[in-house]
Amino acid sequence: MRALVLALALLAGSPTPAAKKGVTLDPAVAADPDSVAKLQAHLYHSSPMDLAAAARAMLESKGLTVPDHEDPLTVATDWQPDKKGGRTRYVVRVVAMSAAAARVQFVRERDGGADETDKRDDLDAEWALLTRVEPDAAEEIRSGAPAVAPVPAASAAPKPSKKAP
Repeated sequence: MRALVLALALLAGSPTPAAKKGVTLDPAVAADPDSVAKLQAHLYHSSPMDLAAAARAMLESKGLTVPDHEDPLTVATDWQPDKKGGRTRYVVRVVAMSAAAARVQFVRERDGGADETDKRDDLDAEWALLTRVEPDAAEEIRSGAPAVAPVPAASAAPKPSKKAP
């Protein structure tokens, strides 16, 4: 199970509307399966309708078209062409737990044509919504994740020269 959660976290690194604007899943959270699980299981302390409105506003702020949906707790963008010749859209499901609490799931759907479809949780978008709606909860998840060593920059040291025999 941990491997599956980690694999989903790593797959979420693909460019998404959230990533284009610089909001991506915190690296420490992405590297920690327990933190990813906490993100996905987070119970928002907001009304479900308010969460759906916040998700809609976030997607629209990324330039995506979000038509009305028959279910007020489902937010889905229009299909957008992608770089691989297919099309992609986002579907957000708000699951009401009570009048003042809900869970949220962002799914990125890709239709590549010829029976090539893919649906996966978009952890970048889930993180972006959490940091926007409940920044204290996002900080709590982030602070509970083990530290991740920064990726070293390319070394500026000269490469050793090859001597002729």
